[in-house]
Amino acid sequence: NILRDSQSLCSLDLFCNSIGDSGACKIAAALHANNSLQKLDLGWNSISDRGAVGLAEALQTNGSLMELSLEQNSIRASGALALAKAIKANKVLRSLRLLRNPIGEEGALALLEASDGSRLDNIDLVDALN
Repeated sequence: NILRDSQSLCSLDLFCNSIGDSGACKIAAALHANNSLQKLDLGWNSISDRGAVGLAEALQTNGSLMELSLEQNSIRASGALALAKAIKANKVLRSLRLLRNPIGEEGALALLEASDGSRLDNIDLVDALN
């Protein structure tokens, strides 16, 4: 509820907190209503495709988040495809960090294609093609 209702929180760093898909989906639900958060770090949190899909759905309507880090999770191609769809709809996201997630070639290509014409100017896919 704090994230959902906050009008002043600009940055949230939950790096390495083991929030998993359940926590990611709760954060995603809050992002639907939040219009102040600009930076969110969910790296090293055991988030898989389910959590990525929830976050992607929130990104389609969120108008404030400019940086999202999902480094070193367990997101695969289907999570990346959902994020790619969100990138096409989102008007403010500038940076997406998916390094060390096994999104594979299909996921990487979808993200790169979605970024063309979007506001996104940084996609980090280091070690993501495994």
